[in-house]
Amino acid sequence: MPGDIDYVRLLRELSSATFNVLRPAQRAALERYAADHSAKPDLAIELPTGAGKSLIALLICEAWRREGKTVAVLTGNKTLARQMEHEGQQLGVPVVRFEGAGDTIPLPDRRLYRRAQAIAVMNYWVMFNQNPVVDSADLLVVDDAHLAEGALDSLYSVEIDRHAQPALFQALVRDLAQAFPDYATFQDALTDTSSRTGTELLSFLDQSAFVDRFRAIVDSAAELQTDIDLRYRWGRVRERLHEVNIYCSTRSLWLRPYIYPLQDNPRYADPEQRLYLSATIGDPSDLARRLGTKPIVTLPIDAGQAAETYGRRLLVLNPDDAADVPVRLANVIAAALRIQPKSVWLCASKQDAEGYRNTIVPWLGTMNLPAGPAWLLSSLGDEIEQFKAAPAGHLFVGGRFDGMDFSADQCRLVVLATQPRAINPQEEFAADYLRDAGFMMQRLNQRIVQALGRCNRAADDFGVYILADRRFGAHFGQESRRRGLPANVQAEIDLAENDTLLDDNALVARVTAFLNRDFQDFDRDLTQAAAALPQVVNDVGRDDSIAEVTGWLELHSRQDYRSAEESFRQRQEACSTLGMRELGAFAQWCEAKAAFLEGRRGDTSAAVRSLDILQHAIARGGVSSWFNRLRSSLLRHQQQAPAARPVNPDDFRVVVVQSFDDRLEQLGIGPRFEKWRARLTAGLTSRSHDQYAEALQILGTLLGFSATRPSYGAATDCRWRGVFGNHREVVTWEAKIEHQDSSAVDAHAVGQAHNQASRAWTELNSQGYAIRGVIVTHLEQLDPAGAASIGVIKVVRQDAVTALWTRVNELLGVYASTWSAEVPEARLAAAESVSAYLPATGWLIRALDATAIFADGETLLREWPR
Repeated sequence: MPGDIDYVRLLRELSSATFNVLRPAQRAALERYAADHSAKPDLAIELPTGAGKSLIALLICEAWRREGKTVAVLTGNKTLARQMEHEGQQLGVPVVRFEGAGDTIPLPDRRLYRRAQAIAVMNYWVMFNQNPVVDSADLLVVDDAHLAEGALDSLYSVEIDRHAQPALFQALVRDLAQAFPDYATFQDALTDTSSRTGTELLSFLDQSAFVDRFRAIVDSAAELQTDIDLRYRWGRVRERLHEVNIYCSTRSLWLRPYIYPLQDNPRYADPEQRLYLSATIGDPSDLARRLGTKPIVTLPIDAGQAAETYGRRLLVLNPDDAADVPVRLANVIAAALRIQPKSVWLCASKQDAEGYRNTIVPWLGTMNLPAGPAWLLSSLGDEIEQFKAAPAGHLFVGGRFDGMDFSADQCRLVVLATQPRAINPQEEFAADYLRDAGFMMQRLNQRIVQALGRCNRAADDFGVYILADRRFGAHFGQESRRRGLPANVQAEIDLAENDTLLDDNALVARVTAFLNRDFQDFDRDLTQAAAALPQVVNDVGRDDSIAEVTGWLELHSRQDYRSAEESFRQRQEACSTLGMRELGAFAQWCEAKAAFLEGRRGDTSAAVRSLDILQHAIARGGVSSWFNRLRSSLLRHQQQAPAARPVNPDDFRVVVVQSFDDRLEQLGIGPRFEKWRARLTAGLTSRSHDQYAEALQILGTLLGFSATRPSYGAATDCRWRGVFGNHREVVTWEAKIEHQDSSAVDAHAVGQAHNQASRAWTELNSQGYAIRGVIVTHLEQLDPAGAASIGVIKVVRQDAVTALWTRVNELLGVYASTWSAEVPEARLAAAESVSAYLPATGWLIRALDATAIFADGETLLREWPR
């Protein structure tokens, strides 16, 4: 491996007309690498977008090649591989590019690589696949390092998607729902509605009990014969069904180890050094967690060089509007597209990207703006070059925020349509249930920084970045959430916050001037914002991933369950020391899983130990509804649950606490939260039918129900569907709250309520739901025809619903007064402060059943303690 190399002299020797001088940051990085980092097995180099990381990598590659070492550079897609090849040619180093299936790569090119006569450039999938033909390298360079996770997804996981494999997905979900009725996600998936429980992780006890059935369903699926990717991926996962985790949402079932066993892959293990490049390495221990590598060291870079914007960025924040295209932002987007009719839309998932394309393209037509072409980025990434070359068009991207470079007039407008809090089911689970996992906040900020570099590649580049999701405002409004953001980005965010005070016309004028290259006001304001910043200390945290990476390697790849159990024990003890309650409980769950798998081999003491460890994990992470639901799994495994499936009175309380937590995560505890409370209060006292129904839906969601507003004909209602452990209930609400001439509830309103309840009965009665139909109204009596037809329908007074919200709002305020986004103990204290004042599971059904026809506030709140 090259030691003390003079990279300035090496660059001079190459006599490149394009690359003839090193920038200060490049020179400093190469000098540090040559001095004491060329022998580090796993090394990361982090520099801002546009800082010239490719030149650094190519010079290091050439130094290794000249010493007879084989060198491979991996990129996120074909476009980036071609770009790296082109830069290598401009530099004057020998480069060969590998593309396509292994047997299509020319043998002479492979020979040049093997003999260290050329640097090989390829995308990740060429090197990491089921049957690689490219030999291992001595130096492996991983460009845009976080994108490598996608290649590992295809190698070590399989996803069964509702839309891609509908018959297989439905068959699995149907049997899973029947076997495990306490998982709300399966019940929601059966009805094809969004789930308020989000993505759940199947208990390893339930997973083990269902493995044979799971394997039989997939093995016999027709999709396995027609979907080649599914067939290959299933073949790799099939014999590890006990070891993988199964993440369950209403959209898909994802089978994967929590951490990939990359260390046992020869293409990773063989190189003398692995070099990771990115503008957002962040905490190297989290990169190791995401890829499954050995510990990674980051090359020290001067803070000033690490926090530099190339060109100019104007950020625009959504003040607080939940619409897909808020009017204020729509005006800005339209103004920008009239100057240059191109845009990139970055979304957290492919599903979001598809949804935005379906919304935005028609909207562009209504604004008399070019609506196409409109590309949806595929995994191969070929659409990037098509978009770059087009004079107009729009590129929609799901789950990806780097590996796309748009310089000069290739694009000036980027819209961050959805906050990238989580980009896959495993991250969704962690974001929902492991709230003290600091690495999730780091990943969110990494993706924001990545997105803000797409149109800024050089000093003269400039671009407008619209942060359309209103959650960005709440996120940046909490200083603790900015951890990991460089000073230059924080100054740009401060400027965007200042601009939320501008009226719509002034904001449009600011964006228009910026895109027309009038930077005078922008430069002045940004300089002032930067000067006002306190010193930014980006402490990315003290967490360490070594033990859990090792544990999953032992459990999944090597099936050494005893060693895995010990590694997970070390991990959960370290989490305890760091005060990470839920993350520690999850590590303890992994420890229990390892012991359980050892128990399956006949070690009875391990089997007993597994259940004991699991009980401790449940107690430790009990604030999270997922940990609480593990109790049902444990009872089921111990065969202590009778056929009647008893209802746990705490299940409702746990779900409501989780719902409160979700709401504060979205809104924070400042002005946005108070504005939201006031808006809900106004909605529940409104005489507008639609406004009241919307408020009723929000209240139901806050109370842990999956609340929806289906429309049938002219009727607009609200349905609350709840799964609280083994208890399931549906309440259909027909709102009659307009002040009209009538003084009594008539037969027409009663008929609508019966229709709503009947539909719910038809859809859900066979699944064990208790179903009640309700009319909510300010009226105090039924007319004769209404009274004759009322039947089992109940009438809830509007002021009773208002009283319910008043009580819920009081508890929400108490919860918020103790809650903290960053301190797990504060969340626990907040949960304890309200749990005792919440009713037991099934309270709403009992309240409705306790009244003859009319239910007032006292009846509705009978089981709510004071």
